[in-house]
Amino acid sequence: MKTDFSKLLYDKYFHLNNRKIEVKLKSGPIVACIIIGFYKASDEDDHPYIKKWHISTITEKNALGINSLDILNGNTIDQDDIAEVKFIEDGSVLKFFDCD
Repeated sequence: MKTDFSKLLYDKYFHLNNRKIEVKLKSGPIVACIIIGFYKASDEDDHPYIKKWHISTITEKNALGINSLDILNGNTIDQDDIAEVKFIEDGSVLKFFDCD
């Protein structure tokens, strides 16, 4: 059975006081951000718990909403695109890898 890293991230993140994180994507970039939303899997799916994360940079967090082009601020990233997440509050790192 595969480990559901999205559930581990969800549980850890929403129990933090300081929700600033650094997300390292498998493609390389590191983004300092906060999570402002997510797309949960359907009730029929049991894996992964979260399919996509809606993130906003720290500077965008004060401008949450829709920008002048009617586009929601922030970015959406797939759970499968995340390599690791560093939690600023305690310095811990959650590394994502494929396992069976």
